[in-house]
Amino acid sequence: MLAPDAGFKYKGIFLQTELYERRLDRFLADGPLPVNEIVDRGFYVQAAFYAIPRKLELYGVTSQIYGDKDAGFDDSSEYGIGMNWYPFD
Repeated sequence: MLAPDAGFKYKGIFLQTELYERRLDRFLADGPLPVNEIVDRGFYVQAAFYAIPRKLELYGVTSQIYGDKDAGFDDSSEYGIGMNWYPFD
């Protein structure tokens, strides 16, 4: 698996991303297999900012996986939004 990532944070704004590739091969099986390898690729991104400095952080996130169609896997995606509330200093 290869997964480089990078992040950036500046004055209450945050951005993080990761790219990945996973390669599965050398399967051990007691019968024939339809594929010799499976390769998945994808990415993850999260962004956030403080709507109220040091109190309320809002964020959004997404990830995508591009499945190996030759091995019978479809694409998949995920989306989310949320918040973090910090009641204490």
